[in-house]
Amino acid sequence: MPFRSNSMILAIAALFGALLYPAAEAWAEASLPIELNKLEQRDNDACRAYMVFQNKLGEPISALRLDLILFRTDGIIESRLALDAGRMPVDKTVVKLFDIPGLSCADIGQMLLNSVLQCETAAGVRDDCISLVETTSRASASLKK
Repeated sequence: MPFRSNSMILAIAALFGALLYPAAEAWAEASLPIELNKLEQRDNDACRAYMVFQNKLGEPISALRLDLILFRTDGIIESRLALDAGRMPVDKTVVKLFDIPGLSCADIGQMLLNSVLQCETAAGVRDDCISLVETTSRASASLKK
């Protein structure tokens, strides 16, 4: 009889592991890529930034706010912005635009993702979003964290 109960325990453990493996795999691969795609000078003395977000968290984002620091091409801090990226469906790529008033695009050398001010999903507040962000840039300015 001990053999039968050991076999039962092993079978239950294997089943439990099989059920948890997809969730663990999804969590291990979770990421939030953010790309600064382009900067466009506007007629109203503003620079428009096009940012591409990919929600690979495994769940929809209900709120995302970023703290961005803008550096001039000489490395001096120009300004600080709070960017409200809003909602994002799961496994969806979205483009968000935002205008930076009173600044020429040519004067922006780098954007620093200083922190994630808010990151919420249906499950609640996530404290790990900054560690899941992957930054890239196709623009003349870089995007870093």
